[in-house]
Amino acid sequence: MADLGPVTCLFVLQRLNSFLDREVDEATADLIRQHISQCEECSDEAECWMMLRQVVRRAYPPSTAPPDLIERVNALIDSHTGSAEPATASARSRGLNRWERESPAVASGERAEAERDEATADRLNS
Repeated sequence: MADLGPVTCLFVLQRLNSFLDREVDEATADLIRQHISQCEECSDEAECWMMLRQVVRRAYPPSTAPPDLIERVNALIDSHTGSAEPATASARSRGLNRWERESPAVASGERAEAERDEATADRLNS
């Protein structure tokens, strides 16, 4: 495991899934992004997790969920964000895919696929 300054591989690996789920604060996310951009082992680990998540998204597309379940989940998301206005599906998609576009570990092909998925979600919700 590499030690690249104040952030170690252990620090990154313990928080990687929370980072990918956008459950860490922005300062921690910045430290993790910086470490991943410098550490080949952690970059490979992050890439593996992102590819696994991509496979799961392909295997279980959002359109297969029953509409009432989608509404309940979206209501829960909206209630936890504290927003007065419910977030649109495309806003949720942009939020969930933001880390993919910003992560230095994401290959350009994966980034393009995430953008296509977002565009498809926008078309379906218009």
